[in-house]
Amino acid sequence: MRPLYRDATGLLLVFLGGGAGTVARALVPSVAAPIIVNLAGAFLLGLITGFFTTGTHRYGARLRLLLGTGFCGGFTTYSSFVALSAHLATGEVLSGAPSELARLAGLAAGGTLFGGFLLAFAGMACGRALGRHFLALRRRAGGDAA
Repeated sequence: MRPLYRDATGLLLVFLGGGAGTVARALVPSVAAPIIVNLAGAFLLGLITGFFTTGTHRYGARLRLLLGTGFCGGFTTYSSFVALSAHLATGEVLSGAPSELARLAGLAAGGTLFGGFLLAFAGMACGRALGRHFLALRRRAGGDAA
């Protein structure tokens, strides 16, 4: 059996999710948008991953492609984050002393990487807790709430 991401349905789900994620990213108006979307995306991807690893939904693989690979992939932006860091380091975005700009670039880069790591773990913990809660509700209802 072919993996879902290699069939037409899987590719369509990634395409649709990616388009929606790209539009959502464009709606974040700020010079710091790459930092904001990457931190939010890290939490969201952690949440999605944590939720669907609990086996809470029969369409989990498809929803992971749509929301995780597609939406989060389109929403987050590594290239814009790196470009912002480079612009900060060279003084092309903000005016200030070169050492201040280099420090700001380092803080932006380090803060995004470290913050994204922490937020991904927090999202996974929240997602697993939501998944367990969803499973408990489904068991109490005595049916398949997927």
